[in-house]
Amino acid sequence: MEEIIYQRDYTQYKQELRTELEKTSEGFVRIGYLLKVARDTEILIGSGYKDYLDFANGEFGLDKSMVSRFIRINDRFSEEGNSDRLLEQYKGFGYAKLAIMLRIPEVITEELTPEYTKSEIQAIKNEIDVERSKTEVMHLAENFENIMNPPTDSLLVRVLKAIGEENAVLFCKIWNYFSENTEWDGVKDIFKPIDQQTYVARVAGEGRVILIVKNEGASLTVARSEVKTSHSWEEIISGWAEIMPVGNGEDGHTFIKAEDAYEYIYGKPIEEEKPEVAPVQPKRVEVPKKSEPKKEAPKKVIKEPDPVEAEPADDSDEETERQCCDPEPEEVEDAGLLKNEESEVEEVKGEIVENEEDEVDPRGQLIVNVQITINRAKFRINEEVDRVNKRQQIQTQNLFMCRQELKKAIKEIEEVIK
Repeated sequence: MEEIIYQRDYTQYKQELRTELEKTSEGFVRIGYLLKVARDTEILIGSGYKDYLDFANGEFGLDKSMVSRFIRINDRFSEEGNSDRLLEQYKGFGYAKLAIMLRIPEVITEELTPEYTKSEIQAIKNEIDVERSKTEVMHLAENFENIMNPPTDSLLVRVLKAIGEENAVLFCKIWNYFSENTEWDGVKDIFKPIDQQTYVARVAGEGRVILIVKNEGASLTVARSEVKTSHSWEEIISGWAEIMPVGNGEDGHTFIKAEDAYEYIYGKPIEEEKPEVAPVQPKRVEVPKKSEPKKEAPKKVIKEPDPVEAEPADDSDEETERQCCDPEPEEVEDAGLLKNEESEVEEVKGEIVENEEDEVDPRGQLIVNVQITINRAKFRINEEVDRVNKRQQIQTQNLFMCRQELKKAIKEIEEVIK
C-alpha cells in the first residue's frame, strides 16, 4: 500500500472528518480513510489524545469495534484499498450491508448487487460461517463417499440436483415444463424468477456451494475452497435436462406426474407441507374456589356467677364446623383465653368483656412488610441513580455537542441503510 500523505492541520482535519460523518451516501468509506489518517500519521500530535482510538471515542463517541469496522471497510472496498473513494461495483450498498460483506469471500461479494437485501446477504454469510466451522476430520468424512464412489456427473449437475431435492416445488415446475414443451428456453424464467437469484446447496464431498444466477448465466462458488466457475444458460438448461426423467425411465416406468419423477430420482416421496394449525387448547375446567374461612369478631366472654356445664355436642358436627369456619390460629388463641380467663378478662359479674388485643391477619402483616422493603429498595435505587446521573452529567458536558452531531450523522446513515 502507498504511504498516506495528508497536508492539513489538526483543526482542518477534524472538521473534514466531522463533515464526512454527516453525509449519508458513501461517506463511511471516507470516514475509514480519515480514521486511518489519524492512525498512520502525526495529525493528532498536540491534540491531547493518546491515539486514534482515544480521539474517535472522545470526539465522536465511536468505540473501538466501530472504528475497526470503518477502517476494514476502507481496506476492503476502497480503490486500491487505501483511498477515500469507494469502488464503483460497491456503490449503493450502504454501511450495514458492507459490514456483513466483510466476512464473505471476495469471490462471492463481487457477484452481489445493491438489490440484495441485508437479510439475504446475512443468510449467505451464515452459510459460509457454517462451512468454515467444520474441521478437517469432518471434511475427510464427507469426502469418504466420493472416494468410494467417485461422481460421474459434473459439479454443476450435482449442484442442480441438490437444489431440486431441497426445493421440490421448483423441481416440479421445471419437470412440468420439460414434459410439456420442446423448446426449453422457458426454464430460465422458472429458475431465475427475479433479476438475480441465489441458491445455496450442500454437495457431497464439496460442502456448501453458492450458485448466483443472473441474466447472462451463473457463477458457482465452492465456499470451502473459494473456487469459482462461470456457466452459461445453455449449460444450466442442459444440466436440468440431464437430471429430468422425461418420458420413460430406465426401468420402463412412464412418469405421468412430477411427484413420480421426484421419487424416482431421489428415492423418496415429496414431503407434504403440513398446514399450520393452532395448538390444541386444553379444555377449560372450572375448579370451584375454596371458601376462605370467615373471620370471627373478637370473642365475647360472659362471666356468670354459677357456670352451667354445656351439653357435649356431637364430635363429627363439631369437627366439621371447626374446619369450615375456624382458622387454626384462632383456635389456639381461643384455647389460651379459656385457660387464662381470670388474668385476661375483667371479672365483672354479669357484664360482657371484650379481649383488648386486636386480631392480627398474618397475610396482611406480610404484605405490609414486603411493601416497606420495596419502598426502602426504591429509595436506595433512586439515590444511586441520581448520584450516577450527576457524575455522568459532569463527565459528558464538554463532549455533548460533538456527540449530538455524531448521533445525527449515524441516524442519517441508518435511514439510508433502511
